[in-house]
Amino acid sequence: MPHRLARDEMMTEETQLGAGRRFLMTELKTLWDRSGLSQSDAIRKANQRLCAGEALKPQTVSDWLAGTPAAKFEQLWALVEAFLVVCERRPARADLDRKIKDLRTVLKASGPAVDKAEAQAAMRNLQNADVEWRVAEARWKALWEVARSDPAPGPDPQLGAYLKAASRAAGLPAYPGLKERFVPLRLFGSGFRCCASWGWIRG
Repeated sequence: MPHRLARDEMMTEETQLGAGRRFLMTELKTLWDRSGLSQSDAIRKANQRLCAGEALKPQTVSDWLAGTPAAKFEQLWALVEAFLVVCERRPARADLDRKIKDLRTVLKASGPAVDKAEAQAAMRNLQNADVEWRVAEARWKALWEVARSDPAPGPDPQLGAYLKAASRAAGLPAYPGLKERFVPLRLFGSGFRCCASWGWIRG
């Protein structure tokens, strides 16, 4: 998969996301998988559509795939547009706009060299393609706005209870009847994963 996200690392965080953030994240992952683009190719294609100051970085895109909505819709749309061009074989938006502009110039021309009927048919096709782009952009902007309205995910409510239980257990021997003294060595946590280790010393 292009974005290569480990499911076991994401599961706890995904369950804490609001519905809007989760849906946008899922739609983006699905579209990316359909495109087959690598992360470097996807970011390169997106950055070709952005100003230098808004260029995407790998960490930014990774945050989006983890459920954090883009700070600016234009950045998200640049990435989505790159995917749609590949997935649906659409002409790039900039190319489409240029073709429409050029064809309007042709239609304004006069003389037998201009086939008005053919040019008008070509214009209708281009305009239909333009409408499809506008509908797609409106849909993704609506998804982004809903995701942005979701509150940021808080800590897992089960994590605190687990840490407390692990802390209490770390100070007690698993088998009280044995004549051994239990010495907690360490209890540490990282993100949504925690681990306790201990040792036994004979008394």
